[in-house]
Amino acid sequence: MLKGLGWGGMPLHAVRKDLEAGRLAVLSIEDVPPDGLILAMSAVWQTKSPPGPAGRWFVDRLKQIPVEADKVLKPPVNRKKAKRSAKT
Repeated sequence: MLKGLGWGGMPLHAVRKDLEAGRLAVLSIEDVPPDGLILAMSAVWQTKSPPGPAGRWFVDRLKQIPVEADKVLKPPVNRKKAKRSAKT
C-alpha cells in the first residue's frame, strides 16, 4: 500500500505507525461500520490428529481475542491529510 497499490485491508497492528504518521489513511467503506467488523473465528481438527504445539498456541490466542464490540481495538483517528489518495 505504501508503494501505491491503492487500497487494502491490513491488521491494525501492522499499519498503526503508518496511520499515525499520515503515510496511510483509514477509508470509509460502504456497509462496513466505522468501528470495523467483528468476525467469528473457529478452530477445527480431527480428534485422531490434534494440533501440535504451534496449533495449540494459535487456538489459545484465538480464545483470548475479545468478543465484545466495546473491547475491540479501534484504529487511531488520523486528523492529518493523507499523502496518498485511494482510487476506486
